Amino acid sequence: MSHGCGGRPCSGATAAPPGSKCDRTAANRAEPAGLPGGGIAVGGGTENVIIRNRVQGHPAYGIGLVSLNPFEPERNRVEGNVLSDNAVDLLYQPSSSVNDPADNCFGGNQFTTSSPDSIESVLGCDATPKVTYPVPVPSLPSAPAGVDYRTISAPDPQPSMPDPTGPAVAVPDQPTFPDLATITVPPAP
Repeated sequence: MSHGCGGRPCSGATAAPPGSKCDRTAANRAEPAGLPGGGIAVGGGTENVIIRNRVQGHPAYGIGLVSLNPFEPERNRVEGNVLSDNAVDLLYQPSSSVNDPADNCFGGNQFTTSSPDSIESVLGCDATPKVTYPVPVPSLPSAPAGVDYRTISAPDPQPSMPDPTGPAVAVPDQPTFPDLATITVPPAP
């Protein structure tokens, strides 16, 4: 699963369950181009909130705040997530030219591994940042040889989209947002 905004960095988005449960089971191995093997990738995003997700089983990282050249992650909060069985659970990986944490922070997550090490101590949400630059680059998997996205057949019928070729549905003037305080981490599978 990769959170994206049409090829550009997201700004002001919230990734929270139920839409952000991220489990790499054998039936769920599709890879996005550019950030292979990751769970929730915030590439160059600004002011995003990644809260109370369960992210497990990724060969690269569970949740990553990463560079998306020329964009760097800024003012993102990663809090209250439960991560397991990822090569690196929490990742902060700006480009090598970055020497400021840009108000990115991690706090209250349940995790085992991070890069940089002790990520909640060096990039805590309620503490002065103590990260050392350049941030070490962990060993991440290479992008797998894949299928050309232009040759993939259409998916099976989608229950929530009964007629994708039908007339457009009107979009409301103001979206309805959930109360983030009521969102909890999804149960383990």
